[in-house]
Amino acid sequence: MPTPFLDTCSVAVTNTYDTCGTLTKAKISTLTPDQMKALFTDGSSWNELNSLLKHQFEMAACGIRRNGFYDWIMTSNKPGMGKLVNVERRDRSASLVRPYILGRQMSVVNTDYWAVTNGYATGSYTVGSTGPLTSVAGGDRVVRVTPGYGTYIDSAQFLGDVGGKGGHSLFILNKASGDSTAQIGQWRIKDSALATDGTYVDILIVDRNAGSASAYDTTPTAGIAVVGVNNVNDVEQWCKNPANYNATKLVPFFFQTSRRTRCVDDQYLEVQKKLLADNAWFAEFADLPLAERNKQDEMEDQKQFVHQFLFGRAGSANQTLTNWGSLEQITSVSGASIDPGTGGKLIAYRADIVGVEEQLRACSQVTDRQGATLSLTTFLETIIYNVYRSRQSHGSASARNIDVYTDINTANDFRKQFVTYAKAKYGVDNVNMQLTDQDSDSAMAPLGFTWMSYKLPMPNGVMLNVIAHETFDDLRNVFSSLSTPDTTSGRYLMVLDLGKGGTIYPAVLATNRKVYRTGELEQLARIDSTFACVMENPTQIRTLTSQTATAIVECPKNSYIVKNFAGFTT
Repeated sequence: MPTPFLDTCSVAVTNTYDTCGTLTKAKISTLTPDQMKALFTDGSSWNELNSLLKHQFEMAACGIRRNGFYDWIMTSNKPGMGKLVNVERRDRSASLVRPYILGRQMSVVNTDYWAVTNGYATGSYTVGSTGPLTSVAGGDRVVRVTPGYGTYIDSAQFLGDVGGKGGHSLFILNKASGDSTAQIGQWRIKDSALATDGTYVDILIVDRNAGSASAYDTTPTAGIAVVGVNNVNDVEQWCKNPANYNATKLVPFFFQTSRRTRCVDDQYLEVQKKLLADNAWFAEFADLPLAERNKQDEMEDQKQFVHQFLFGRAGSANQTLTNWGSLEQITSVSGASIDPGTGGKLIAYRADIVGVEEQLRACSQVTDRQGATLSLTTFLETIIYNVYRSRQSHGSASARNIDVYTDINTANDFRKQFVTYAKAKYGVDNVNMQLTDQDSDSAMAPLGFTWMSYKLPMPNGVMLNVIAHETFDDLRNVFSSLSTPDTTSGRYLMVLDLGKGGTIYPAVLATNRKVYRTGELEQLARIDSTFACVMENPTQIRTLTSQTATAIVECPKNSYIVKNFAGFTT
């Protein structure tokens, strides 16, 4: 007997993104019969995905046309996340399931530079009023700085004097107001203080430029500040701890449970079988085999999950750590005619998956161009550059291979505009570029992915893979086909850190599957003696499969979305 799980129908379970760093080099692995047992256990604990996998095996056996983007997302699922579900045990009451898990989210800490937003002469600075400094004695000037990358800021990042000695250097870079001459000034930090709202630090500085003939701004109010080392001899007193950072935080990821159902009547199956065998018109046009129904159900369910994963929103303002107890209550069911006494029990609260776009928007990682064009220079040299720096700071394998997901038309427009961008960048009329097309033998090609790779001048040496997929084709095409065509609303560039080892992934917390046969005489006779005198009765089979899942964005700065744009400019 041949194996029932052929490569073309097997369930995708993992990918090699972690070592390759990009979808364009990744390979999706499918199960072989020898690997099936290993999938369900790691040797010491059992995975909780049995119901989901069983359902996917059935769909694979049906030979469905799988949604490639769904497969790519689901291969990033991290088993074992179900243990993070928080169940509250309550005295003399049903256990309560909290509608969220606390997941790890990483922040980018970049202290390379600080923005100078204001400056004050010490004589015009009133302590406790102008700013948080408690004294300006012994200083030449006060400058106010804010984070350059929106990172954490603290006065301990600007360590000052002990006994009038030893403070760190502060270099202020700006331009002269008259002739735009570049200027660098060196100052010694004497003291610093954090604003009460935590948004800026005022730094008391002492001029340290007397030994240089270079021009510098003697009264800086703008520019960039960078911190240098201190100047302390071994025999001098100076002992100050610098600021340290814990870039990891726990944030709530709300989950929801979705269900697939199929009810089949055995009398219907009997009639259907006869008609399919003896009625060609019925077999061709009037009805669908159950396998075909399941195929369509699964394809629709996969598309719906992708939509929820990308675009989900909190359905209530109460979907927060503080107010989740005011969400809609989920209670156990009371029977229509039989009450076992277990109905109406509070079990959980209803929440919605907050999708990738919404999580990125909350961290200012989404740009809506509102129908305007998109500057390719800004996209590459600001957005992609910042994504690259963020991934690089975490040692991500995808730092130098960045994937951008879009529709095929936008991918083609990108190619044409990139030629113009390269000509302007290098100041030439003709340019030879090494553009790498998708390998026709790629394991990702059957899933519907096509791409073109571009080696960027900035970030230097980074490979940008512009990947087209039908999921994004559909988004754009549906708007373009309206009676009043809209050519921008469905247009996306999604720079997503997807794949195994990436920081965006689904978390399948639990799966469940129940099969019920109703109408069986033995069961009915126990309730109603009428059925004790009946020998046959129609039955129905109901198959219920559910999945509880959420979307995880561990590091929002590793991804970015641009949407609703008309096209590219240089």
